[in-house]
Amino acid sequence: MIPILNINNFKQQSSAKDYFYSNHLDVHLKKNVHHFEKPHKHDFYLCVFIVEGEGIHEIDFHNYDIKPGRVFFLKPGQTHFWSFSSTVKGYIFFHTFEFFSLSMSELHLNEFPFYTLNKSYLDLSEDKAVHFTSVFKNIYEEYSNDLAFKRARLLSLVNLLYIDFLRIFNENTIPDQSQSANDLLVVEKLNVLIEEYYKTERRALFYAEELNITVRHLNRITKKVLGKTFTHLLHERIVLEIKRFLVHSKLSLAEIAYELGFEDYANFSKFFKQKTDESPTKFRKRY
Repeated sequence: MIPILNINNFKQQSSAKDYFYSNHLDVHLKKNVHHFEKPHKHDFYLCVFIVEGEGIHEIDFHNYDIKPGRVFFLKPGQTHFWSFSSTVKGYIFFHTFEFFSLSMSELHLNEFPFYTLNKSYLDLSEDKAVHFTSVFKNIYEEYSNDLAFKRARLLSLVNLLYIDFLRIFNENTIPDQSQSANDLLVVEKLNVLIEEYYKTERRALFYAEELNITVRHLNRITKKVLGKTFTHLLHERIVLEIKRFLVHSKLSLAEIAYELGFEDYANFSKFFKQKTDESPTKFRKRY
């Protein structure tokens, strides 16, 4: 199965090693080449800023171009790997959920759309890229030095960075599509529920009751925030997990069907083909 990496897999001589990590991207990749060239997951939040270089970044079976000025975001549980066509430079940092939850910020991680809505990247203009290069450098330098109030300053720097990214995201969002903090919170709670129950619970009513809202209101929020119905969102999660099993496990198709709560292989195969236009066998061979 897919390995799940922890921050302690990237130990440094730093007092922040259990909750935060930062490095120059090229140095990080050179030290951890055995990780990034094959699919893996993390149990932490990850942010990567590309200053130079090209290639492909695959996140949950979607390919994204690696290019200067692009910032990538990954939240815990997403599967990804890198394929570079040239030398890359930039910065990387990641942190645990607990690290940011200790912040005195009025904002919560679930209010940042680049994590909550799976917006996997943000493109910066040339002048903004110059500015953020220095911001990422400051974060790396603070991480590298064990000075007084280190954790507090790292929290402040990351919080300000995320707020700046949130502003850029909102600038690029059509005004009538901007989301309220409450709607984003409902979507984040829904994502947590789906992650916990998608193998056994497929009824919209179950999730609506867990959120103390009606099914109609649930669909209204998912359509407003994500442009998708609840059913579409749930099915996307199931299909993603099927793909992960097909590609990254040696289980038979019948075993995968059982693992994901399907009554039998026929229903499993029919469901996957309806959602992807190809059979599980064809997908596994093609990939």
